[in-house]
Amino acid sequence: MREAAQITESPCHPVTLSPCQALYTAARAQSGLTQAQLALVSGVGRDTVIALENGRPGVSLGGALRVMKG
Repeated sequence: MREAAQITESPCHPVTLSPCQALYTAARAQSGLTQAQLALVSGVGRDTVIALENGRPGVSLGGALRVMKG
């Protein structure tokens, strides 16, 4: 059986998103948006924004991309 490759160079390692959470929070704060406002303009729920900022797993790639486009 083939072993799964692990990505070690990305700051957003698949095991933990904690290095990315500061990026999401800083970008949102710099834009002057609240979590609720960012969720509204991104077309996602506020819980998705909170999950990204807290580095919680389970956020869909589509949801993360929508928030990044904001």
